[in-house]
Amino acid sequence: MRNSDLLTQVPAKAARFRDQLKHPLIRGIRNAGLMMAVEFDHFEVVKPIIDRAIELGVITDWFLFCDNSLRIAPPLIITNEQIDHACQVILQACEEH
Repeated sequence: MRNSDLLTQVPAKAARFRDQLKHPLIRGIRNAGLMMAVEFDHFEVVKPIIDRAIELGVITDWFLFCDNSLRIAPPLIITNEQIDHACQVILQACEEH
């Protein structure tokens, strides 16, 4: 880890998620590095979005202590293409809600 540039890429990767995840249903995004919480109004909004994202191949979940937020916690090796795909799937799930 120390000899790689993975950690220096984290801010840009997090910004890529934040820049793409814009939708009227999304109330905000909080993050610490690539551990992110995409906030919605309430659980009844986020649960079907999570379920649909999983059906479309993006594994996500909600937080037990904050059940109105979708969890994003990718590995540090995630590529820009994978970030773009995950964002497209999440936005598609939002549109279908």
